[in-house]
Amino acid sequence: MIVWGLTACAVIGGFSCALWGRSAEVSNEDLAWPKATAQNHPWTRWWWMGSAVDKENLDYLLKQYQDAGLGGVEICPIYGVKGYEDHFIDFLSPKWMEMLKDTTGEAEKLGFGVDLTTGTGWPFGGPQVTDETASMKVETEKYTAAGGQPFSAKIPKDSKAKPAYVLAVSGDGKRIELTDQVKDGRLEWEAPEGTWTIYEVSTRSPIQRVKRAAPGGAGYVADPYSVTALDSYLSYFDKRFSDFDGAMPRSQFHDSFEYFDANWTRDFFDQFKRRRGYDLREKIEALFGDGPGSTVARVKSDYRETISDLHLAYIQRWTEWCHHYGSLSRNQAHGAPGNLIDLYGAADIPETEIFRSVDDRQIPMLKFASSAAHLKGTALASSESFTWLRDHFHATLDEVKDATDFLFISGINHIFFHGIPYSPRQAEWPGWQFYAAVNFGPDGGLWHDLPAYTAYVTRCQSILQSGRPDNDVLLYLPIYDFWQDAKGLYMAFRIHNQGDWLYPSSFYRAAMMLWKEGYTYDAVSDAFLLQAACKDGKVVLHQNEYAVIVVPHSHLIPPATMEKLIGLVREGATVVFQDSLPKDVPGLANLSQRRKALLEAPGTDLL
Repeated sequence: MIVWGLTACAVIGGFSCALWGRSAEVSNEDLAWPKATAQNHPWTRWWWMGSAVDKENLDYLLKQYQDAGLGGVEICPIYGVKGYEDHFIDFLSPKWMEMLKDTTGEAEKLGFGVDLTTGTGWPFGGPQVTDETASMKVETEKYTAAGGQPFSAKIPKDSKAKPAYVLAVSGDGKRIELTDQVKDGRLEWEAPEGTWTIYEVSTRSPIQRVKRAAPGGAGYVADPYSVTALDSYLSYFDKRFSDFDGAMPRSQFHDSFEYFDANWTRDFFDQFKRRRGYDLREKIEALFGDGPGSTVARVKSDYRETISDLHLAYIQRWTEWCHHYGSLSRNQAHGAPGNLIDLYGAADIPETEIFRSVDDRQIPMLKFASSAAHLKGTALASSESFTWLRDHFHATLDEVKDATDFLFISGINHIFFHGIPYSPRQAEWPGWQFYAAVNFGPDGGLWHDLPAYTAYVTRCQSILQSGRPDNDVLLYLPIYDFWQDAKGLYMAFRIHNQGDWLYPSSFYRAAMMLWKEGYTYDAVSDAFLLQAACKDGKVVLHQNEYAVIVVPHSHLIPPATMEKLIGLVREGATVVFQDSLPKDVPGLANLSQRRKALLEAPGTDLL
């Protein structure tokens, strides 16, 4: 059944008996608390300050953390404490690897878990990153040249940039490439008759250094759109792990997307042509915002989809690398310029982040990570938790518990504190502190009563991790309605700018409407939707059953997605289109053919 022209909750309301009228007999044994595992306990990010760690304190602190009710740590090496420089250990040096071996070995004895950031500070980067593998920024400039007159300009204007493509376009549409005519940073050219616009695309790299880098980890940030650059970066770890005979970390970790200004990669033109089906250089004016508005929006959508594809490949490759060492991958996708559901889903453990505010407006953002875990059938959805909930020594466990419950109802079942700085016993109070709050460690102010809180989290997570998700609705994310916008170029989906992209969207309005009416949902991308099947009238994804698919008011949808929805309807599924059907396809290539495919999709007569 396909329905449109009604509000989503009004349509879904007809399913209330089927959704909420279930009953089953349970025994006392079924209701007993599962025996807690290390994974059921809350974990914490563990900042190794300057990696100035020693075996005695490592062993002591791990036991202290376990006694307080923690189940594991995520090692994140960062800059060190002043006055202790003589104790700093370079990241991945033989001594550092010895400290890692002691940590994972002692943790194994305790039944405690250890994760590791694949680098120091954030994001990925370090001394092994070269000018050829560092993150890259595209810069654009536009000039006007009169026919029959000499044109001279410094190109690129940025002396640290390099020209990637320079094109002159006349008022009547003639095109002359000038890239090879840029010599020693200048373009000297005499334009033919007419008025000409010169479009300059230049690139700059490197553009960023690792934030909060640890000793031995300082350097440039890796290119987040290049698997080649990632392989080069990871080869540095391969050398250090080749003869490592300790227990490997349970999981490797990639922090939120903070590759600042990174919006290009070295083979972007080739990648674009292969993935989108046309040469971006032939539509370069649109990248500058010139030309018909619809064309500009479609070309920019294709740029954004390509960037998304490239970063997805980057995370997928990193996950493969983690598996090679017997570890899982844990990724924070938010902040990336891509489809967040797919990016979260590219890791074994999708991880969201709750930052400062705790209110219902955050639910749709938080649920991207848990949705990805549900869609791919993984057991864990984690959260970097309580970042800047309050400043040091100000947060209370009452406030922490409120935020915890908020994460649980968002589908999160694997809490990570943010966090605890390693602080040796001999350090005077208040010990070694990291600027980011809240400090959950022995010197942070919450330690005395923390076991009561960790026991609560452990009981809840023992249930949440052992159960299966049971959401009612698959809520389609119309990503192309976000991407196909003529404004700007680079589009990042951050937690901190939800008011710019998420709150104004039809997806957000539909999500909040469902939430307030008491209907739970998982957000679904085009890629995951294509994996769905229908069984006994239910939509099935990795053994999860959904009563209905809701498509928020959307202007654009790929023909393959529409065909899939129609196919599910033919098999007996229910699909709700809010207000109306999508009427167009995204992107520019083969536009008329794809429009025809959308309008003439088999089964369109059902609509």
